[in-house]
Amino acid sequence: MSSLLSVNSFLTDPATVWMAIAAASFGTVFWRVLGVILDGHIDPEGAIYRWVSAVAYAMVAGLIARVLILPSAGVETLEMGLRAASLAIGLGVWWGMGRSVLGGLAAGVGTFALGVFLIG
Repeated sequence: MSSLLSVNSFLTDPATVWMAIAAASFGTVFWRVLGVILDGHIDPEGAIYRWVSAVAYAMVAGLIARVLILPSAGVETLEMGLRAASLAIGLGVWWGMGRSVLGGLAAGVGTFALGVFLIG
């Protein structure tokens, strides 16, 4: 019980919170600045760019598969059919809109949210 209290007081300490925000901001800003610096030097048709795109798509696909097959938090209580239908609609819109990640994501999340609203 005392270790839980010490962790709780550590997480509510203003200095700790600001340090965490600063570290997260640095991590985000660092990669964005590096991207701006390298922007003109990377060939969008080159092997490195294609590899980075493939890795990014693979990470998104892995996260989607994990949410579908091994959901966590409150999602595991929802039916597999709702999760699968949301994925199928999102993929369909993604493909139909010329591989628009924003369109597919909006359609998949919107379908899922609507399904949760109607079921719950």
